[in-house]
Amino acid sequence: MAEKLDIILKSIGENVKGQQLTIKMNSNVFLEILNKKELEFNDFKEMIKQDWENFKLKNKERIIKKTYSTFFYNSFPKYFEDYLHQFCGLNKSALNLTIKEKVSG
Repeated sequence: MAEKLDIILKSIGENVKGQQLTIKMNSNVFLEILNKKELEFNDFKEMIKQDWENFKLKNKERIIKKTYSTFFYNSFPKYFEDYLHQFCGLNKSALNLTIKEKVSG
């Protein structure tokens, strides 16, 4: 796993020099990481699916309905931290989102 992260970081560093960064070129490395942790990735997807189902259920009871954008806005920091922790090996307790853009919805 550390080798893959090293490859990713080196590739990003090389592509950033004077150019726009494109993750598309390196997507196969990210997919390899996810494929090697297939069970964890399936659990991760299941967690998101459960949260979405709970959101939809609560949404039925709301007078003013919320949108997918609201769900994503509220959930993204949690999912991103979990992803970085589970699949990139970063310390989850050290990851804090400090600024979020406000969205309407």
